[in-house]
Amino acid sequence: MPPLTSETLGQQNQKRPFLRKAFAALSAAGIFATASGQDSDANEDENVFELSPFTVEASSNEGYRASSTLAGTRLNTKLKDVASSISVVTKDFLDDTQSTDLKQLLVHTASTEVAGPMGNFSDDAGRNNEREFTERPIEINATTRVRGLAGATITRDYFESLIPMDSYNTDSVTVNRGANSILFGVGSPAGIINTGLISPIFEDRDSVSLSYGSYGSLRSSLDVSRLINEKLAVRFAALYEDTKYQQKPAFERDERIFATLAYRPTEDLTFKLNVESGEIDANQPRQFAPVDSLTMWWDPLAHPEGLVKPVHDAIATPALSPYGAYFGPLGPIVGSPVVWSVAGSGEVDASRNPSNAEAFLIFRHPNFTPSDSSDRELRAFATLRGTGQNQRYYNNGQNEAIANQFANRAVTDESILDFRNNLLDGDNKGSSMDFDSISLTAEQLFLDKQAGIEFAFDSQSVDLASHSLFGGARSYNLQIDVNTVLPDGNPNPNFGRPMISWAGGDWDEATTESDTYRATGFFNLKATDKFEGLLGKIIGDHTVTALFEKREEKNESLGGLQYAWGDDYVEFNRKPDGGLTLGGIGNVGNRTFRSLGGIVYLGDSLKDAASPSNADLIERLPLLNVGNSRSMRTYSYNDDAWVTREFGVIQNPITNAGLNRLERTSKAIIFNSRFLDDHLVATYGWRDDEVKSFALDGVPRGADGAVLLDDPSFVASPSGDPYQDTTFSWGVVAHMPQSIVENLGPINRLSLHYAEAENRVASNRVRHDFFDRALSAPLGETKEYGVSVALFDDNISIRANVYETVQSLRSDSSLNGLTGIIGQEVRFINQIEEVIAVNPGNQADIELLRNYPDFPQVIKDGWNITTDTNGLLQFDAPDNLSVTSDGVSKGFELEMVGNLTSNWTISMNAAKQEVTRNNSAPAVTEYLYGEFNRAAVWEESAFGRFKFNPSNETTIEDQMDTYISSLQLAQLQDGSTSIDQVREWRFNVFTNYRFADDSSLKGWTVGGGARWQDDVAIGFPQIFDTELGEYRPDVTSPYFGPDQLKIDAFVRYKRKLFEDRVDWTLQLNINNALNEDDLVPVVANPDGSFPVYSIPAERTFTLRSTFEF
Repeated sequence: MPPLTSETLGQQNQKRPFLRKAFAALSAAGIFATASGQDSDANEDENVFELSPFTVEASSNEGYRASSTLAGTRLNTKLKDVASSISVVTKDFLDDTQSTDLKQLLVHTASTEVAGPMGNFSDDAGRNNEREFTERPIEINATTRVRGLAGATITRDYFESLIPMDSYNTDSVTVNRGANSILFGVGSPAGIINTGLISPIFEDRDSVSLSYGSYGSLRSSLDVSRLINEKLAVRFAALYEDTKYQQKPAFERDERIFATLAYRPTEDLTFKLNVESGEIDANQPRQFAPVDSLTMWWDPLAHPEGLVKPVHDAIATPALSPYGAYFGPLGPIVGSPVVWSVAGSGEVDASRNPSNAEAFLIFRHPNFTPSDSSDRELRAFATLRGTGQNQRYYNNGQNEAIANQFANRAVTDESILDFRNNLLDGDNKGSSMDFDSISLTAEQLFLDKQAGIEFAFDSQSVDLASHSLFGGARSYNLQIDVNTVLPDGNPNPNFGRPMISWAGGDWDEATTESDTYRATGFFNLKATDKFEGLLGKIIGDHTVTALFEKREEKNESLGGLQYAWGDDYVEFNRKPDGGLTLGGIGNVGNRTFRSLGGIVYLGDSLKDAASPSNADLIERLPLLNVGNSRSMRTYSYNDDAWVTREFGVIQNPITNAGLNRLERTSKAIIFNSRFLDDHLVATYGWRDDEVKSFALDGVPRGADGAVLLDDPSFVASPSGDPYQDTTFSWGVVAHMPQSIVENLGPINRLSLHYAEAENRVASNRVRHDFFDRALSAPLGETKEYGVSVALFDDNISIRANVYETVQSLRSDSSLNGLTGIIGQEVRFINQIEEVIAVNPGNQADIELLRNYPDFPQVIKDGWNITTDTNGLLQFDAPDNLSVTSDGVSKGFELEMVGNLTSNWTISMNAAKQEVTRNNSAPAVTEYLYGEFNRAAVWEESAFGRFKFNPSNETTIEDQMDTYISSLQLAQLQDGSTSIDQVREWRFNVFTNYRFADDSSLKGWTVGGGARWQDDVAIGFPQIFDTELGEYRPDVTSPYFGPDQLKIDAFVRYKRKLFEDRVDWTLQLNINNALNEDDLVPVVANPDGSFPVYSIPAERTFTLRSTFEF
């Protein structure tokens, strides 16, 4: 089987046939419509239909200002009458900023953040137990955060969706900040971001757009609209985009087709159909440079004896002591690696041909040693520890007491590795998404449009796949070969050479299918039509809306390593007593010694170099393919000799799987009431959601731990009890009487608003805590109030809002590292015999180790901890394991949008947010310090003094203290606003000025904007707490990263061509015009140094040419 690439992953995805057929039929209709439209009279009067209450037409927007939304009541409602915080981004704003997706748009909107090279926050995965700062991969879908709290629920036409937004078929984007059960009783309390898809426009219109951008990026789109017989409107859109990035060969290729039709047999009856299909392939850039385990080789302060370029001899010094925090085993290579070099030469092939790979055993791991053998020498292939662990020694150990709080340093010297312009992974990572969607609506209005009902159906299918050979920080690590001798005694031909290593790689695939049925009805009760005068005004006009919805979502996922050694390799390592030293295939996913790792040497030896600067390294790796077998020089303990053998390689073993389904039934009633001549507008919503979840009850595995996909138990069964919840939202807007407003100068409308809303967050999988207990869905609550004004005859709208959003029992990704505790204990238990061999001690110590406390039964059950056929423990984490906390976001938002003059448009927003976290990781705390008090096991007085790993000096206490300290930091931050990566203030402005038609610059438009964000807490000093008797973070005195300012600009020229039959527009956009591209620190160590930086995007441009006719 070939290695997984974007192409091969895409070929494995299977589409639902009916969607393809439906799209083909609709495309044919579009072609027919285009042909028919050519015969129609281009000057024929357009049909004019009164707007439907179920839709908002983009044509009602003016410049950057929208006037109506569905987000307030699910019916077309004026924005000024909605108390909730809703921002509508118009098509004009998307065009002026050339924001084609959410990754580009959300940096401009209030209280929103998005990750990525063009984004405005660093969505990292925190530090792992090795002190490595882990990069969260950039997804095809935008990773968002609203009000500093959580990601938004993403929807299309208010149907939940995994399909990324793109401007080619988008009329508007609505950002609803805060909880809103009227829209979704089950959704993110942070907010909802909805893409309003383009609609048939009941006229003939065509446009073609071509773009060229930085690094050779290309984009083309087509939009064709036709009106047939005055009742049927068809619109067809297509997109091809090939985005390139500064880091070569990073890219994202997006191909889509979209078609929509609307049929209106009568003015009150409308049928609508949307179909879309698309494929996205990507190799996203990285936000962070590799870990730097290279430059410290030249730093005398890093070595206990002040040595520069110290070396390791695997024969003379079998173990890595006494400097186990300086030298360590090659992290990712826990088995027999593949070395990429010309066979037999030890030289990197000048042609970079991966087929010239050779393999040999790099080190003798003690797990390969038969239990009755006296030969327990650990002939380790050493590399340098990261700068985090090295703090035990650095500068005579001045930071030894707090060494665990230091993150490993990343590469910053671009003369060593040009990480800005090159993606070191090359083509060895990638992701893909294939999707199809179809939606149908039927709408009937009654009683002169005072009542109506809409039936809607939406179906989506999304196939996701990804692969990465160099996954987390431990693999994405620039190292140097410090070994003068190989474990077999031969000289090491690669001594002094820079390298990178990997541990089997990762792959995963997931398919999500969703079907939603929805019925929405409304009825207007107009008291003003029945009662004249004051009585009618007091009783008011009311609209009652009712909703019923059923949704089913199914998800299937598979994943594992890219490479593992075959069964013949396991048999080769069988002990004389019949036991095995290697785990089953099920253990491969836990990175045991059966995973197949590799080394790639990146350049010539630096052994004679005065420093690593200006090292001529390979900066982009070729596609690496291990193949189906490898000839390897290794040590046979049974034969007591070095031998050369060929072993099989398993490609893409399935070591984890998931299967789940959600069924949700929702009912809602919304009242919208307008009193006193519409001066008082109230909205009240009641919603009831019943959710049933189904999930795989434990992954079925064979005796060797392999996933059994055909097992009868591989089905989704009920996961926890169904839950039913009722949520409420309400708001009121008071418009001041004209008698008051007319005395306020340029103000022509003054309004006050107040709103309260709540909702639940539920996924298609029930979450489980550390003990595998089902967690209830998080509850979100929002309270907000403020004032709005309109100026200069409604040309300018300003809204000020104060809010508080609370999310209880949320899944907190910043605490996910705590889930590694069980895996670390399993790892230790599996090598206790080897720890005994290298830990000098008396018989009492040996007996103590062999009686290491078993896991509590609730953990054994919840984590499915079992013993495989080789006597090693293996486990499966609880399904949808979540570490929780409560989050509170308080803040202020100011938005202004409108037209300063008839040809000058502006949008501005400022936002302040203070985010606090509370009740961090309650279940983990219960395990460590509650009933089970597991942390006491790792104290020095118990087992903490023993070596965790037989290859270095790290003790159990050291290893587990990393988890304990990260929990301690989180709990010390509870109630504090000094939380990592949350900026207090943001300010955005964007404007355009169109020169008048009677000026010499007729046809020209100029514009631009500024994006500023405040400094941000990225770390804390350590202080000694006399009461605790230990160091702890001082959360009251955080270290800050810098504020940021980005300036954008654009210029546009528009004129008519071909005897005024074609409108031609040429537009140039420049983002980050001042080229503010300094590395941005995202982590601060306890001494105030910055070990890790994100890589910002440099100045980029896009030139777009559009023809409309």
